[in-house]
Formats: sequence, C-alpha cells, structure tokens
Amino acid sequence: MLRFSRWLARLPFGDLTRRAFGEVAADWHHEARAARGRAVAGALAGFVRIVLSSFGSFEEHPMRNLGRDVRYAWRRLLAAPAFSVFAILTLAFGIGATTAVASSVAAMFRPYAIRNIDEVVNLYQRRPPQGSLTSSDYDYIAAHQTVFTQMFAWARTRLSWSGATGASVVQGEAVSGTYFDLVGAPPLMGRPLAPADDRPGTAPVVVISETMWRSRFAADPAIVGRAVRLNGRAFEIVGVMPRWFTGVDMPNFAPTPYWITLAQKEALEPTRESGDRQLGSLHAKGRLVPGVTIDQAAAELAGFAAHLDRADPQTEGYVARSGTGRQFQLIPTARVRLWDNPVVDDPFARMGAVVVALTALVLLVACTNLANLTLARGATRRRELAVRRALGGSRLRLIREQVVEAAVIGAAGGFGGVLIARAFMAVLGTQVRVGGDTGILVNLDPRLEPVTLLVALSTTMLAVLVFGLWPAITATRVRPRQALATDGAGSLPRWRGRRALIVGQVVVSVLLLALAAAFMRDALQVARRDPGLDLDRLAVVRVDLPGDRYDEASGRRLLDLVQARTRQLPGVESVSVSSGLPVGLGTPGGAVRTGVDPWQRVEFIAGTPGVFDTLGVRLVAGRLLSPDDRDPADTVVVVSAVTARALFDEPAGAVGRSVQFRRTRWAGDADTVDRMVRIVGVVDDMDVGAQVGSRDHGVLFMPFAQLYETRYLSVLARTSAEPAATAGLIRRAIGDLDPDVPVPGAGSGTELGGTVNSFLNIAGGFTSILGVVALALAMAGLYGVLSQVVAARTREIGVRMTLGATRARILRLVVSDGMWPVVGGTVAGLGVAWFAEFGVGRVFGSRVPEIGLVLFVLLPLPLVLAGLAACYLPARRAARVDPSVALRDL
Repeated sequence: MLRFSRWLARLPFGDLTRRAFGEVAADWHHEARAARGRAVAGALAGFVRIVLSSFGSFEEHPMRNLGRDVRYAWRRLLAAPAFSVFAILTLAFGIGATTAVASSVAAMFRPYAIRNIDEVVNLYQRRPPQGSLTSSDYDYIAAHQTVFTQMFAWARTRLSWSGATGASVVQGEAVSGTYFDLVGAPPLMGRPLAPADDRPGTAPVVVISETMWRSRFAADPAIVGRAVRLNGRAFEIVGVMPRWFTGVDMPNFAPTPYWITLAQKEALEPTRESGDRQLGSLHAKGRLVPGVTIDQAAAELAGFAAHLDRADPQTEGYVARSGTGRQFQLIPTARVRLWDNPVVDDPFARMGAVVVALTALVLLVACTNLANLTLARGATRRRELAVRRALGGSRLRLIREQVVEAAVIGAAGGFGGVLIARAFMAVLGTQVRVGGDTGILVNLDPRLEPVTLLVALSTTMLAVLVFGLWPAITATRVRPRQALATDGAGSLPRWRGRRALIVGQVVVSVLLLALAAAFMRDALQVARRDPGLDLDRLAVVRVDLPGDRYDEASGRRLLDLVQARTRQLPGVESVSVSSGLPVGLGTPGGAVRTGVDPWQRVEFIAGTPGVFDTLGVRLVAGRLLSPDDRDPADTVVVVSAVTARALFDEPAGAVGRSVQFRRTRWAGDADTVDRMVRIVGVVDDMDVGAQVGSRDHGVLFMPFAQLYETRYLSVLARTSAEPAATAGLIRRAIGDLDPDVPVPGAGSGTELGGTVNSFLNIAGGFTSILGVVALALAMAGLYGVLSQVVAARTREIGVRMTLGATRARILRLVVSDGMWPVVGGTVAGLGVAWFAEFGVGRVFGSRVPEIGLVLFVLLPLPLVLAGLAACYLPARRAARVDPSVALRDL
C-alpha cells in the first residue's frame, strides 16, 4: 500500500493522494473507527481528484474544458478537410443505411394497434388448415366460454369495388360485431361497426381506412353516409378509421383498407355450409378475464374440443387432415407481429434479424475503415504527442482530445446519417406489389420514431468507440524520448495490425457480393428456365364472377362473349378459359388414384378445348380435349406425363384407362363427390406450383363444359403482340360487358406464371448494394492507409532507389504489400460464404441460393481489380520519389 501511495504521489495531484492514501497505509491495521473513516474519505477524495483531473485542472469547470476541446477538435478537422469530409460522409452513409434498414424491419414487426395487447390472445386450431376455426366451433366457444371478457372473429375477404374506372378487387377484413370494441381503436370520422350490424338481414355497411378515404375518395369530408358498390351490392360507409390502425390481418405488411361484418360476407360469399364444418375460415382473438392465465383458458378450451369432437367428429380427408380431433391453442397476440399466424411469423422474424445483421456488417466496415485512417492520421502526430507528453501533458488528456475529435465526427456523421436515413425511408416507404398484378400490395412504412433515433444514437456511439477510442489509445502509446530521437519517422503503427482490419473489410464485402451473385444467378436461371408452357406469348386476365349475380348459365354466356371479343383483338392467335395456370397463378387442385392405391396430387384445370394451343402444350399420346366432350356421364381428362407414369408406369399405357378423381375442397364448398374419369390423352410435362422449377406432380385437364369452375377463373390469350397490352385490352372488354365484374389481376404469362421471382430480385438487389458499398469503403480505406504507409516510408524508398532499386521494382513492392490483405480477405471471405450457404439454410430450415463453383472462381476477379486500383496510385507515387529529396534531411 505504501508503494502504491508513493506511485500516486508522483502524479500532478500527488499532495492530496499522499495525504489520502498515506493515511490509509499508516492506519491499515488500526482498529479505530474514526481512523478508518478518515482513510476511506481520503481515498474517495483522491479518486474524485483522479476523475476530475482527466477533464483538466481541478480549479476549472469540466464543461468549460470540454467546450474548449470541441473547438480545438473542430480546428484540427478544418485543417484536414479531405480526411474530415471523407470521415463524415463514410459514417453518415453507414449510419443512414443501418438506421433506414432497421426502421424498415421494425416497421414490419410493430406490435398490433390493440388496446392493452398483453391481455389479448390468439385462438387457433392447432392442426391444418392454417390454424383457422370453423364458424360452428367459434360460435360454440363464444357462447359457452368464461375466460374471456370479449372475443371477436375475423376472416380475410376479397371484394370488387366499383368505380368510375371499372371494378377492382380489394382485400379487406370481415369481422364480428365485437371487433372494434376489443381493439379499442376510435374512428376518425363516423362510427365503427357494432354488434347490431353483424346480424343477417341488416343493411350492408362498411368502415374504410384513412388511407383509402384519401386515395379513393379524395378525403371527401362528407364521406360518412355515402354509398359504394361492393361485388355489385350497395354498402353505406359509416366510419373512417385513423391511419395508425391498420387491422389485424397483416397490419405491418399489407394494411387493411376496409372492414365489413361477417354477416355481410356470408351474404356475398356463402361459407356456412356443411363443408365448413371440416374446413375453417375464421381467426379469433380474446381478451382474458383479469386473473385468468393462458393455461387456465387452454384447459377450458380443451374441454370444449372434447365436447365438439363427440357432437361433430372431424373426418379424415384429402385437404382437412385433422388427425384424432380438435386441438385448440392460445398464443399471446403480442408475440405475433408480421402475420396473424406464428408458423409464418417466426421465419420472417429470423430473416429480419439476418437483414439487420448484414446491414450492421456494412456499418462495421465503415467504422473499421475510419479506425484504420484515424490510426494512420494519428501516427503522423506522434512527434506532436511526444512533445506534449514531454512538457507534462497527461496521456488521459491526449486520449480525451482525440475522443472528442471522434465525437465531433460522430455527431456530424450521425446528423447526416439521420438525413440520409430519412431519404432512404422515403424510397422504401412505398407500395410494392409482390407476385405480379394478382399479388399482395406490400406497404412498407418506416418512420423516424424514438426507437429509430435510438438506433441512430446507438450506432453513432458504437462508431465513436470503434474509430475513436482505440486509435487514440494506440496513438498515445508513445515514448517521448524515442519519438523525439527518431523525429517521428518510421514510427507509424505496424502495417500488420491494419492489414487485419482490411482483411476483415474484404471478408464482409466478399460475403455480401457472393450472396448477391447467388441471388441474381438464381433469378436468371428462373427467368431462363423452360416451364413447359409458352408464357412469353401469353396474356392472362383473372375474373371473379359474383355468385349472387351469375349462376352457371349466365356465367358461361358472359365468358363466351369475352372470348369472342378477345379473338377480335390484334395479334391474338388463340383464346381459352381455364381455372388457373399450372405454375405461378395456381389452380383449384385435386388428386387421382387407381383402385385403392395412394392418391397422386395434381394441379386441376377445367378449360375450354383451345387451352392446349393457348398454353403451348405438346401432345404425347392419345388426343386433346374437343368441343364434343360434353356428355356428363362420360367425363374425359388429359393428364401430364408425370401423372401417367405415376399411375401406369408409362404415358401410352394411360390412354383409355379410368381413374378416380377428387377435387380439392375449400372452405365454403359443399362436400365433394369423387368421380370416375377416363384418360383420353397425355401431354408433355410442365412446371407446377408457386414458382417455376418444380415438376414433382402433374396436371389434369378437364373440359370446362363438363365442370363449371369459378376458382382461379382466367381468360387466356396467345398473342403475337405485347402480352401485357393485350391483357389490358381484355380487361377493358370485360368492363364494357359488365363494369361490376371483379378483375383481380391482368398481365403477361411471365408476370403471373412465376418466372419473375420478386423475392430473388429484391434480395439480390439489396445485397448487391450492400456489397458494393462495403467493397468501395474497404478499397477507399486501403488506398488511404497505403498512402500513409508510403508517405512514412519515403526515406526507405529513397535509400532503396539510391542502392539501385528501379521504379518498376518499387511499384511491385508497394502493390504486392497492399494486395496481400485483399487476397487474404478474398480467400477468407469465400470460406465464410461457403459456410453461410450451408449454415444459414440449416438454421432457417429453408433453401438459400447456391453459390456454386463458378461464382467461387469468378468472384475474386472484381475484388482483385478493385484492390489493384486502390494500390496503384500510392505505388506510382512511391515509384516517383526523388532519392535526393527523400534523403535530404536524413
């Protein structure tokens, strides 16, 4: 302790510390309470003196010293404008990109706008389909439950909104009358839906969102009471909900534009039929009674499930595989953010974390880049720092001054980052339709909220710590005598340590560029793949025929008129009507089997005879469908080759054989009846499913004359003109025939047929931008640091050239020295990318784009070229050194 006191006595504030810690040492073994108290008080006073001394002399106010340091730091930054501008812009772009992306991800995972959301739970049926409830099950639970103060049910609905420009299909929510009471969202205008509105026979009413009120109705102040036509029926607008309330379906992803009651949905889209007892379409939420836990509520629901299983047993079917019985599940609503289904919500949450992590890597590159440059800049001040140390300046003060300088850069960069983040948010905060004209309208709404500003502040503080504190500690680790003796020359911090920083930056760049290249390559492969259909020349227009206005006879007449008008359009070669497309758009679906063999899944299409010519499908065996295939007692079908092989081993052997066909049953359908069908032809295989590339099951074509279908109903036209333009003309023709007929989507076959993968394009573009930014920052940092190294080695280079080294040799020396971290980082980055290819897929349980051997060979080329460009200018400057000038002051 005495030795420690003597060491403290050598410091500028030694008198106080000698008294404080000297008393502690003298009275170390003294048992008197007063002596121990004086020792502790003296020790505390010494500690306070140490802390305050870091801000300056004890007599001066600390904040006054801080202000002086800020002014001093600002003058130093103005004296080095190139460094200052580069540092601020680099940090601003890093912070801006991080903040914007974090805000976009946070916008997708905001909590639902429900009052006291911690008291609310989601009610699911644990088994398929997708956790939804049947209307009968919900009615029974709502009538007998004792664990909820309130409950409501809702279902997704797609209705046609008629306007001056025709009918458009808009997705909204059909809700029970207690919906708005539970969520607790007051209306902006008018009133919300009430329980009295959710009764059969009541007048149709609708509540719209503020966004729809402004976009569709031009913010009409007299909107309440105005009539609109939904699916051809008049509805009265009774209220407008504020912008911040976006529903409970996908509120942060696709905000709900309108709400109707479940009773009105039943009138427009009947679902409460016998088939609905097996296939649910409702989602439910409930607010727990105070003091009731989720486990207690689940126990009551388990009793309800047992009762319902006895009263109305669920059967095993092709679509509704319900197992042994009902199993209800409760999940806190606060846990679900993106979609009202945790099965979908959890993977997207993990993907959001990956996006933020990738963006944070770019910020890390920016910070390490600045740290590298700050180290090099601090090395040029080593003589100045040594002089100040020799004159009595403390190391803490020197560190503080450099940290203050970094804080000034951080403040300017943080402010600029907020501005850049706001600009990025303006670009990201747009509506994007994913999945073509029939897809979901995605609405990203990033905002500069307190949590966003907290992210910006946190990233700024992290940046200051990375590129401010560490270089300051390194730069002040100087011995005055040695630094003054060498005149500061050759005292540059070791190039090896900063090589490691550049290696890390290159690793991040390689990883991002590898992922971007993999995404882009997959997107190109998807676009170039032959799906077995002539989608490039196909115009597709989806049609929803309202069941309350069009029966089978009137629906067929309208479709015939549409086909007749379509044939008259310029460039149209073939026209047909079908229930969807095998790939991308989807079909009603079904299954076939022979005897008691297992069911074989198929995409089911009911089409007019010209569907094969329109789609460009080639016949393999037998014949195609013809206009004479109308006999209801002899249903004929054409199957694709993969189905024929699965049933009869070879395509030719399937012709003339009969199989059992079962159409997929949807919620609201009556019980389906299996029918025997006769195979009259086999066509070539084609891609099936949501995206091109899969042929794991086949397709079954049935005459539209023998089975009238309204699911995925589409008008198809093979044309030599622009398919998208032709689709627009067909859409206009439908509007001329009946402006109230909903047209959910129209476009080319490549847009709606799954050959344009929006996810791959967006992911590839995003990672490409991040990779290019990271690479540019890394190469700029390499250039700056290598320039400093060359400047510090000017005398060494002069000696080498005096001893006979040629300019070419000096050029090779500097380039090779600078390229080593680039080559090492590239190799390490390829290893990290290879691990990410397998590791990410294992973690997320999904396929990630394959990087492949070709990318491993080609990817280093742009990195090597960028590295050579960054090294060449400093190397050329070194090769032009005049030996006489370099050695003049030696």
